[in-house]
Amino acid sequence: TIETNGTIDIQITKRYQKAILFSISPKLSNSKEKYNSRIKKDILSKILSANKDSYTKFVVANENDIFEIKEILWGLPKRTVFIMPLSSSSADISKNSEAIINLATKYGFRYSDRLHIRVWDKKKGV
Repeated sequence: TIETNGTIDIQITKRYQKAILFSISPKLSNSKEKYNSRIKKDILSKILSANKDSYTKFVVANENDIFEIKEILWGLPKRTVFIMPLSSSSADISKNSEAIINLATKYGFRYSDRLHIRVWDKKKGV
């Protein structure tokens, strides 16, 4: 599995490269990054087209983020979508998980926890 945010144009030309599972985590506007820096639809399309098992995952704060996800994914190959709670601490994850699980259920997405934050909380360098 290769983890990417989907902004670097990865050359996928060889057969073995097409067998790589890509976990693509585009940033939403809740990241405060500019759209043109965080979303490259042509690159997302290329990576998602390379392997039908590749998927996207997004950090979600609320239902407005779901509409942004749908806008980003519009016209791209249909793949599994995971959503995760926006959080900076284990306490935030515990507080926000149920709402994000409910959004995943409502919109046909899958829920993914943020285990690294839940386990190590705000520790740096682990």
